[in-house]
Amino acid sequence: MASRLDGCGARVLITADAFARRGQAIPLKRTADEAVSASLSVEHVIVYRRGDGEVPWKDGRDLWWHELVAKESRGLSGAPGRPPIIRA
Repeated sequence: MASRLDGCGARVLITADAFARRGQAIPLKRTADEAVSASLSVEHVIVYRRGDGEVPWKDGRDLWWHELVAKESRGLSGAPGRPPIIRA
């Protein structure tokens, strides 16, 4: 994954903290951290909270999705219970 991040010059990685598989929480953020630590291009990791467990965190690099979205007040809306789709 790190080579793909560097190959496209990614500066931001968006991930979730975890996801469920067969009733078990899979720590996706830890996997993302491993890739980012081997990448030279990624400056920030935006984390979408799905679970309720502890999330490894690097201050100055990691950002919560919900905090970033809360700062925006342009009237973005999505389907109820789903984040909006943002097009650049």
